[in-house]
Amino acid sequence: MTAIQLRLIWEVCRKDLRLFWADRRGVLLCFTVPIVLASLFGLIFRNSSQGHLESFKAGLVVCSDTPLSAAVVQALKGQSLLEIRICTLEEAENLLATREIPVALVLPHGFGADTGTPGAPTPGVIPQVISANGNEMQARLAEGILSEAVVRQTSERFMASLTSMRIPGIAGIAERFNDLGRVERVNASAGSRDQAVFGHSFCGMTLQYLLFLGMDCGLLLLRERHLGIWRRLTISPAFPGTLMTGRALATTLIALAQISITFSFARLVFGVTIEGSVPGFLAMAVSVACLAASTGLLVAAVGGSESRARSVAILVILSLSMLGGLWLPPFLMPGWLRALGMVLPTSWALAGLEAASWQGGSLETALVHALVVLLFSLAFLGLAFIGFQRSQKRMDLKGGTT
Repeated sequence: MTAIQLRLIWEVCRKDLRLFWADRRGVLLCFTVPIVLASLFGLIFRNSSQGHLESFKAGLVVCSDTPLSAAVVQALKGQSLLEIRICTLEEAENLLATREIPVALVLPHGFGADTGTPGAPTPGVIPQVISANGNEMQARLAEGILSEAVVRQTSERFMASLTSMRIPGIAGIAERFNDLGRVERVNASAGSRDQAVFGHSFCGMTLQYLLFLGMDCGLLLLRERHLGIWRRLTISPAFPGTLMTGRALATTLIALAQISITFSFARLVFGVTIEGSVPGFLAMAVSVACLAASTGLLVAAVGGSESRARSVAILVILSLSMLGGLWLPPFLMPGWLRALGMVLPTSWALAGLEAASWQGGSLETALVHALVVLLFSLAFLGLAFIGFQRSQKRMDLKGGTT
């Protein structure tokens, strides 16, 4: 590449940067929107990450009057996640049909009846959890709470009956038995849970908005071609590569500025720090900025006209964001979707950016992900060059500007 070509690339880049900074309100929105979106997503998932689940209503149908049933009912009323509402089976079915409650718990006839074993439930008589369609998550939570209540009350009554027999040493055995099934949860990750939640939301929303930034820059390139700027630049020996490279460079620099501002806000307000390698984070920042620029150019080349390219770009960006895990944490996505993410650039970009920032990943991990993202960027850029060259040849054959 000659010095003249490099100078032309820089002039195109500088022109685009001047146009970008000239629109003060546009610049403000460009840097504000991803911050607002990331903050909202972080606040939405903040409670679940801290173990604070919203309570929900649940019907309780008690068809058995045994002591075990009474103990289970008291245990269910004592917990905070389910808002228990005592009702008949018919009332519970009506409440489920009208969506007034998502689940209903049923203690059937004969539950807890005398079986000859103190405290043991009746064989074949099993409590039920009835749920309406679309409430699978609430049903699973209610099932776990009901199972815990039944097991705990059964074991307490069983050990109480053994203790009352006054067998030598049985009291010590009963005391040790009470600790069976207890678990302690320990957080093995560095940093707070808030840092993980907001770290994921800021990484995901930053990547998504970078793709939209690339889309805008690609559409501007199509607009310039429609206005005849491409035709006037055909005298350049590097056209159309010079114009596209300059545009890609300008988009990359703007994307780097956006990453810097967004993550600075995340650090100052929500405490999201770079727990991993700083050089690795810088490498990921450069790679995702290049990905944004190349994706925008590719969509513009495929779309052809500005209106078609905009429709294609929105579909592509939203699909890459959803399938790449930019919206939701990975554990909320099905397994097939996580497997599909291995072939998407957004999935590699998100994993690398998270590893280099709040997850505390190594430099090698960040560099591997950065290299993969850069390979995607180069492939997209090459396809965009080919697409624009073919489009320019068709324009030349028609003898006019589309």
